Amino acid sequence: KGYIPTGVNMVNAPLMWNQGYTGEGVKIAILDSGCVQHDDLKNNIIGGKNFTSEGSENDYNDLNGHGTHCAGIIAGNGKIMGVAPNAKLYYNLYLADKYILILKVLEGNGNGNCQGLYNAVNYAIEQKVDIISMSLGMPTNITEIHNVVKKAIDNNICVVCACGNEGDGKSFTNEY
Repeated sequence: KGYIPTGVNMVNAPLMWNQGYTGEGVKIAILDSGCVQHDDLKNNIIGGKNFTSEGSENDYNDLNGHGTHCAGIIAGNGKIMGVAPNAKLYYNLYLADKYILILKVLEGNGNGNCQGLYNAVNYAIEQKVDIISMSLGMPTNITEIHNVVKKAIDNNICVVCACGNEGDGKSFTNEY
């Protein structure tokens, strides 16, 4: 085993690994900026799909780094361990019993569009994932995105979202 980061320890992941919960068999879709072939993920990455205008549909290469970072937190299995180190980063969901699906919805500049996000959530639903992870934000509530997330929940998918990285811009709010 590699280094176990503080956050992975804080959620008691090593205790769960000892009880057999390592990510095996859990289907996770990461909707972010893609993923690269990183040493700590190279044994887990098999493929993904691009929902942006940056590259082809099969080009899920991360030009930003954020999606790779999120994938490492989830499935790192090398020098640094993730929460679910036995998960696989997988494209063809019908060929594996453990995977993380990389769905690129953010471009290298960190921006994306609502249609790509909407399509990616629907795709994850169609692929019958167990968890959708989205570490992204938007300035306003978009009804279509809200509804497709509710559709995922109605399909017994756990949807995990970041609360945003921009803050609210108010000087009296603690934003770290």
